[in-house]
Amino acid sequence: MRAVAYKRERRCLTSHGELRAYVSKLKQEDPTLGDLWRTVTSMHANSYEGWAPEGEVREVLQRVRALRGRLRELMS
Repeated sequence: MRAVAYKRERRCLTSHGELRAYVSKLKQEDPTLGDLWRTVTSMHANSYEGWAPEGEVREVLQRVRALRGRLRELMS
């Protein structure tokens, strides 16, 4: 997300709040980004806590790839 903001607007996002606000802005272009972002960020906590079963992590990996692809498109 930070790379998209910088590439498109030369903005440096430095906080979680700024990231969330930028996702909200991008959702106007692509409504799927909000759901993808929420799903992907939920796994951030899992990296510390380890609560998600393997199958769920694998499912989220697919969504991570989808989000990455959309963000790449937004940067082009």
